[in-house]
Amino acid sequence: MRIARPRSPESFKYVHSCDLNAFVQIMICDLSGVFRDPTDPTRKLRDLLVEATVYCEGEKVGFPVSTAYSPRPAAAREQLIHSFGQWLTLPVRYCDLSRDAYVHFTIWEHLTKEEDEFTTCGSASGFPNTLVAQATMHFFCERGVLKRDTIELRVHPGGTPDHRANWEEREEWVGHSLKSDEAAHLYQSCAVYKSMKERGTRHDEDAWLSRISFMQIERLKTGHQQALRDLFLVVKMSYIRHGDYCYDVVYYERSSTETRLCLSTVQTGVDLWRGGDAEIGLENLSEAKHTQMARFIGSTQNAKSLKPNREAKAKLEQLLQHPSSLPLTFEQRDLVWKFRYFLQRESRALTKFVRSVNWENAVEEQQALELLKDWRAIEAEDALELLSPSITHPAVRGYAVSRLIEATSHENIILFLPQLVQALKYEPQQDAVIHSSTYINSGLLAAATAEMDGGGMRQEHWDIPTEHLASVLIKLALTSMTMANFLYWHLKVEAEVTKNTENPEESAMYEQILKRLFDELQKASPLSAQSAQAIKLQQQWVENLQKVLSESKGAGGDIKYKEKILRTNLLKAKTLSDQEIRGLVLPLDPNYRIEGMLAESANIFNSKAMPMKLTLRVASQMALTSRSPQPEEYTFIFKQGDDLRQDQLVIQMIRLMDRLMKRDQLDLRLTPYSVLATGLTEGFVQFVKATPLRDIFTQYQTIPAYLQAKRPSRDHPLKIETEVVENYVRSLAGYSIVCYILGIGDRHNDNLLLCENGKLFHVDFGYMLGRDPKPLPPPMKLSSEMMLLISSDQKWYDEFISYCDSAFKILRRNANVILNLFSLMLDAGIPDIAIEKDKAVFKIETRMQLGLNEEQASQFMMKLIESSQQAKMPVLVDFIHDFKLRFF
Repeated sequence: MRIARPRSPESFKYVHSCDLNAFVQIMICDLSGVFRDPTDPTRKLRDLLVEATVYCEGEKVGFPVSTAYSPRPAAAREQLIHSFGQWLTLPVRYCDLSRDAYVHFTIWEHLTKEEDEFTTCGSASGFPNTLVAQATMHFFCERGVLKRDTIELRVHPGGTPDHRANWEEREEWVGHSLKSDEAAHLYQSCAVYKSMKERGTRHDEDAWLSRISFMQIERLKTGHQQALRDLFLVVKMSYIRHGDYCYDVVYYERSSTETRLCLSTVQTGVDLWRGGDAEIGLENLSEAKHTQMARFIGSTQNAKSLKPNREAKAKLEQLLQHPSSLPLTFEQRDLVWKFRYFLQRESRALTKFVRSVNWENAVEEQQALELLKDWRAIEAEDALELLSPSITHPAVRGYAVSRLIEATSHENIILFLPQLVQALKYEPQQDAVIHSSTYINSGLLAAATAEMDGGGMRQEHWDIPTEHLASVLIKLALTSMTMANFLYWHLKVEAEVTKNTENPEESAMYEQILKRLFDELQKASPLSAQSAQAIKLQQQWVENLQKVLSESKGAGGDIKYKEKILRTNLLKAKTLSDQEIRGLVLPLDPNYRIEGMLAESANIFNSKAMPMKLTLRVASQMALTSRSPQPEEYTFIFKQGDDLRQDQLVIQMIRLMDRLMKRDQLDLRLTPYSVLATGLTEGFVQFVKATPLRDIFTQYQTIPAYLQAKRPSRDHPLKIETEVVENYVRSLAGYSIVCYILGIGDRHNDNLLLCENGKLFHVDFGYMLGRDPKPLPPPMKLSSEMMLLISSDQKWYDEFISYCDSAFKILRRNANVILNLFSLMLDAGIPDIAIEKDKAVFKIETRMQLGLNEEQASQFMMKLIESSQQAKMPVLVDFIHDFKLRFF
């Protein structure tokens, strides 16, 4: 062993890592900080263990090792969650550590038998448990020296175990973050003192550091950690001691021609030879043979007669219940492939089967495509899963497109359009999509229209449709003005969004599809040519609105003066006169045609973006067919400077959930108003006449008093019309569940609106997926003022609970379509999805609690409602919000 002989006691003493044959040891000290369960803020952690897994050069080394389960200490200091105090011997020697070696810590909580029934993950220990937090720590610092002493790791709560994620390391308390340079210096001295004391080095404590200073530094450190409100795992590295000194370990790797002298606890050595493996990178014949046997390649007849036993059948049934976001293990893929013919009768199994096929193997590919042709037809929500970026085979994507068109209505295709436009990014052979003409088979055409002749579809020898998604969308646009309208605006926005990204070719692809859409519309039929002309007029109208609004916002003066300028500009603009815009199809809702504009009623909202509210005289398509059509008024808000794509997505989800619940005979009187982004920073929002709750509380004090004034009734005990009360109870329940599942944040009395008919609805969805600018937000917005009307009668309260429970169960049963739609939006660049793209779908899945049975889901929902009603922080937040609006 080569040791650097010190010249003085303060010299740097080190040993090369390649000379140490001892196993690495780490002490797990304790877990401290602040723990908060997002689903149950009052829950405390119970029995815990810490599991450590070593990785060298990105590959796992040996088996994970863990501490023993231990209960929470009865008398614990403040901020201490759990104390372990256990040494772990890792399955790797110092001499075998690579330069990039690291250890992945996972903290697990022991589950009861009842909780184990619906858990979806567990540690390698084999016991039923759930993941609390995880962190990663590299063994060597940037200078190649093994880390030492006590280390505090900031751990990331929740999620699924992932050693490759870039978990932020918190290995020491940052002294320089303190406001005082002197305090930072004291902390540095404190660290030196502790290190010298633990190593047994002589020191003169009184000469440079007093005990009072030491205690003060510890107080500063504790206060700093409390302010962070994070979880910290404290670990301690073992010392390398030789004689009277402790040595640092410096990474050093011998060449293959050198021998290594190994050091043991009794200081006896053994000569070992370090050499390379000549078979690295070659095929493992044993694994290849296992794969061949497991998948029955070349044994189709045997596979057709195979039927699962009771155990295998239970595994398959459990696998079919897994959400689409959960990946399949190698064993699960082999199981699905083994019983592929048995699963052919189960439509739900097709998506699992497609993910189990090795598409690079020609034999498996041929067998899979033959099976796909005869598989029981899948539903539209499963077809959406097959359009995800992980599915690349043209035949499979073509089959998904055909099933999507055949299995759902034209109305749902328009609802799914934002995701289908996103899926164009993942379509293979984009050049063929852009330049080829539109072809579609008679089956697809019959589903789209009965007015046009069907063309032939390109087919391979397995007789599976390989129609490109772009061709199908354009074909549908040729037969529907509504489809053409929304397809154009979604394509236009995506072309703008992707223009300045890392993949500018995507923008070019969208531009080419837009050009192809116009070409097809103009030459297909006189009806489609009218659609093309209508879209061009819409584009000019939107540009004129942008110009007028920009000029008005740029005018000097207060908001009243800007409104005056806006009305004057609207009246003077010849391009916006009634004569010019009459007959124009409204982009926000193509079922209406514009008859004129009420410029005198135009307003500008007093906010940062200063959006414009404008009222139009419109006539519906149905009214135009009558002899004497009566114009209606349609009010919208035109925003400039805001990205409306997130609001558009949330409203789409609300509309989808409303349809899913109505399909199960549950109408919760939701108000999914229309939102359309016409650019990256502009768009339309339908205006619904309603009053913010803050204005109601200011003028009427309570919601019952407001409804009594607007819709009085002598017959009802509350002096309000029965239908109005029913509307309020249902809509409050509906939006509570919807906003909880989507994780809508920043809920206050200004973005909760109430109509005179009792329907309550939410607006302004700038925060979603659990993000919230306010501290400790409740799972649902259920303030005492909002619950006053419902709590006045036990009948209405019971109905509210029943509606929440029914809505939650219905949406859980339809989780796949919600998760699949969100999955297709991961690359859309929507703000709150882009922040943690890899966790977006998981957050929705977690909130839906898919591992619970129906009874457990009801209990879970009841706890959410109770905790939301009892939450104290929203009361304080609403008070501060109202105070700021009133006096600032």
